[in-house]
Amino acid sequence: MKNLFRFASYGCLVASMALVSCSDDDDTPDVPNNATPSVDNVFTEATPSVIDGYQFTTNDKGQVTNIKNQWEDISIEYGTFPRATEFEAKATYKYEGEIESVIYLQFNNKGFISYALQVYEEEGSEDDTWKFEYNNANQLTRMVRSEGDESYSMTYTDGDITKVTMVESDGDNSVTNIYYTNDTFKTPVANKANVMLFDEAFAIDMDEMAVLYYAGLLGNGTKNLPMKLVDTWSEGDSTGESTYTFFWEFSNDLPTKFWSQYGDSDYKDSEVDFSWK
Repeated sequence: MKNLFRFASYGCLVASMALVSCSDDDDTPDVPNNATPSVDNVFTEATPSVIDGYQFTTNDKGQVTNIKNQWEDISIEYGTFPRATEFEAKATYKYEGEIESVIYLQFNNKGFISYALQVYEEEGSEDDTWKFEYNNANQLTRMVRSEGDESYSMTYTDGDITKVTMVESDGDNSVTNIYYTNDTFKTPVANKANVMLFDEAFAIDMDEMAVLYYAGLLGNGTKNLPMKLVDTWSEGDSTGESTYTFFWEFSNDLPTKFWSQYGDSDYKDSEVDFSWK
């Protein structure tokens, strides 16, 4: 299945066994307690219109109810959906017209996903679970996935993710260091649109969940836009390091295009287009 923010372009993930918590420092506005999930909780400057081909539809409460591109159609319903426990929303994922899975969602008191259960349509497939934690600025600090039995911890410095640590149950592990300047962008650029490219810019393997960020369901973004990452990874007896540099184009201070380049390559990788309303 084509996924908006799949991590395949990075090849290998990055290194260290430490699971680090995060600072709560950030200038991003808070969201009231007991907030209703809404795109307006996160996107205060502009609302996502099309992100990498995905179009967004909202209801009169500002809740995203449909996300669609030429392959995928994701419908989101809000209410009460009992399973083994009660959920507050469900997202049905169709690929080329066929249901692939349904993800049931629980929200914290800020209106962001705290737990998700993914039930696959294919008979015999095992359910997957997702757990999310946030800091006082409502930024994602930890994600734990049952698939691959992997966990990600994000370290923040002054509102920006500066390190992501990943650990898998099989012993593979990684550390990604994130930087907010590079040779093209020599000073930090404010993240006015609250963009978060989890897979492409932070090495956080979100798969189907990543697009739900643009429905306002996965917290706030970083204070500034990421400009570079350095991966250090360990897989079995192998270790390595990779560097990716990021590039952005803007209109009225809002990003319109992102791409990355590996090492000294001139090849544009992981291109993402944005439009806003």
